[in-house]
Amino acid sequence: MCYTHLVYQLQACARHQTPHIGKKLHCHINKTVIDLCRSISNNLINMYGKCGLIRDSLNLFNLLPHRDPVSWASILTANNQANLPHLTLSMFPAMFKQEGLQPDHYVFACLVKACATLGAIKQGNQVHASFIVSPVSDDNVVNSSLVDMDEKCGLPDSGHVVCLILVMRFLIQFLQRIQFLGQL
Repeated sequence: MCYTHLVYQLQACARHQTPHIGKKLHCHINKTVIDLCRSISNNLINMYGKCGLIRDSLNLFNLLPHRDPVSWASILTANNQANLPHLTLSMFPAMFKQEGLQPDHYVFACLVKACATLGAIKQGNQVHASFIVSPVSDDNVVNSSLVDMDEKCGLPDSGHVVCLILVMRFLIQFLQRIQFLGQL
């Protein structure tokens, strides 16, 4: 079976929430694929998480010899979907300490969602501060999630400030585009 076909089938199992088919695919992969590449592993973690099989997702994640930001985003998303935001926040520090990885915008979005769900203001502020100094600080999805988190944590003024920053960035980009088009 072709590698891309396996990935597509795993994604379909996740989308349609058919864990019985996903488990059969996982068995097939274990029997036929010599080296389980990260992409297949990450898709398996994602599939198990979206199908509500958080233990399978965690077991597979723990077996990965090398994790990348996609692996982390997959397991953190699975935790959030299983309504285990505390697990998301408790696992995250290992990404730095054990793996030496920096979060990408997907990981930040998972962390913000976990903080919003728990109403964890202190952790939310820490995530927000880390996000601001990160290379992905201009990601609109994470910024919008920060507004949502601030409102759910009872900090509408902070959410308002993030909203204003988003509007200012949009206006600046819009004006730069108009200026560029005027030069044509």
